[in-house]
Amino acid sequence: MNTALGRRYRYPSATFRLLTKRFRPGCSGGPRLPFLPAGLLLLSCLFISFVAVPDDAAVPANEAPQFTLTYRPDGFALSSYVSLESREVDFKQEPDFGDHPVVRGAIPTGTGPAEFIGFAWDQADDVLYVDTNQNLDLTDEADQPYDSTRSLVGNKFRGIRVTRDQEGISIPYVLDLEFMGTWLCEVTVTSGWRTEAEIGGIPYVIELVDNLDGSLGEGDSLHVSRWEISSAEKDRTLQAVASSPFSADIGGIPEFIAAEGVTHSIQKGFVQTSDGAAIQITLHPADGSLGELSIQGEHIQELVLGKNNRPSVLYLSGNPIRVPAGTYSVHSATLEGGWTTDLPQSGQAALVQVEGSATLRVGGPLKQDVSVSRSGNTLTLEYIVTGAGGEVYRQPEATLDPPQFAVYRGETCVATGQFEYG
Repeated sequence: MNTALGRRYRYPSATFRLLTKRFRPGCSGGPRLPFLPAGLLLLSCLFISFVAVPDDAAVPANEAPQFTLTYRPDGFALSSYVSLESREVDFKQEPDFGDHPVVRGAIPTGTGPAEFIGFAWDQADDVLYVDTNQNLDLTDEADQPYDSTRSLVGNKFRGIRVTRDQEGISIPYVLDLEFMGTWLCEVTVTSGWRTEAEIGGIPYVIELVDNLDGSLGEGDSLHVSRWEISSAEKDRTLQAVASSPFSADIGGIPEFIAAEGVTHSIQKGFVQTSDGAAIQITLHPADGSLGELSIQGEHIQELVLGKNNRPSVLYLSGNPIRVPAGTYSVHSATLEGGWTTDLPQSGQAALVQVEGSATLRVGGPLKQDVSVSRSGNTLTLEYIVTGAGGEVYRQPEATLDPPQFAVYRGETCVATGQFEYG
């Protein structure tokens, strides 16, 4: 199930109309939409700085660690979109909707035609019925219907609890459904699984969200971060693309994890415990045809290396690392301050041969640039930030002040403003 449709962001840009009228001076004021004739532009942009964070002391891992992630009903967000025009569920039993307009649809829980959770949205009463027990009967559900709350884009229904049985394990989920008219619905899994554990002697927070199919892998979201970073951000929400680089639109959970120079394969699955369903992760030392890869760059907080257009290695710490032979590129990266790559990346690649060595450049120092394009009497400025390997980063939404710009004609400032996010 795709987790990020419609969630990508284009780089911040500002658009101006070119008119043949004189622009009044006064660049010291607030942001304006400058009207000016075409000509040479000198752009002065905001520069970026980072504060280095000292490395923690760590002990290399010598064993295969095993972690148990426990269920949490909120604090996560893994989203997908469901077309309301592609499929209408034929329920065996329904409430009496009378002559009310009703939108019926299906939330996929797998790839098979019978793998879905049906729902019916009564538009007149603005209530939602969900077939949480998946028996095509909307009249036997407890605590229904759900009432909506208005959102910026449509009608939103929160806190829908669903339990799916997978190989004898009852797996709980909490969902939000947001209807954007009668043609599209955003389904967000707001529950997930979490633990704090040491990898290579360094404390991490491990979080994972399943996409409703009960099988951990493609379409799911994994987030691993240093404990001191996570504890300061414990109230944040995992966003499918904006905050979590390991989501379905890049292929799912990586195969390997590298910490303090030791690379492990990731074995994961649901298990039944005395407290209910849990996720168990075991890290096995990687073996076979390995080579050495050096990561060259600064201020890297999270990094996923891609191989064959899929996420392959979750890099945490240590340099160099030993990885299976192959060609690696930057699949996703997050730097200190929240700067993240757009997905997928097509920058520098490194070929790792058996018992050979290679270098992959990623992260800081960052380079700023502004591209200018013209279409008719419209001039578009695009603010671009690239990393050491040519990968493109985007600014954290609503966390930093927008980059500023100034437009000069000769030595005279004729316009100022700021780039918009989106």
